[in-house]
Amino acid sequence: MAAASDLGCSPADLTSGTGVSLLLTFRGPSVSSSSSSAASQDTIPLPASSPLLSLNSAPTATYDSCTCAVIKPHLVKSGLVGDVLNTVLEQGYEISALQTFDLTRTNAAEFLEVYKGVVQDFSTVVAEFSAGTVVAMELRAEDAVPNFRKTAGPWDVEMAKELYPDSIRGRLGVDGVRNAVHCTDLQSDAKSECEYFFDLLV
Repeated sequence: MAAASDLGCSPADLTSGTGVSLLLTFRGPSVSSSSSSAASQDTIPLPASSPLLSLNSAPTATYDSCTCAVIKPHLVKSGLVGDVLNTVLEQGYEISALQTFDLTRTNAAEFLEVYKGVVQDFSTVVAEFSAGTVVAMELRAEDAVPNFRKTAGPWDVEMAKELYPDSIRGRLGVDGVRNAVHCTDLQSDAKSECEYFFDLLV
């Protein structure tokens, strides 16, 4: 299991595995968590413009005006999840669902099937997706798919670093496989990608 600190944030509620779901309700400048079994509250530092994040066990995906974003295992292991969440919130996206998963290789291959033949080193990308905990998110915004593709930056990390250094991949990507985040490529795939995580796997 991934410790909350491994994800770049501190709430004890943020644990890994299927079936752990986070309800996100935005209201204030920091992120706080609570649970019926916890007597105290912890917070995740976020920008002053970020709303309050409260956690709940109910699935919250809407499958409407959305895109799917997945923080890859190498970022989770590096404790950089909080960095990505800060960027998402600073850019004005609504995080309508967020959940951690430990995907099997079969799960990863099923989810990425639409990219087979398009993405170079497909088998290596599948292996990275199933190499540890991922953080899947449904993000909502106007034109969410093309806008988050810009926020994420080009798949090619070297291109991202050179042309879009402030993008997520430009800042946090390592190479073409460990490129920080997955994001939906086509509008027509957004609903099905979100459903894979927040309906099929939960």
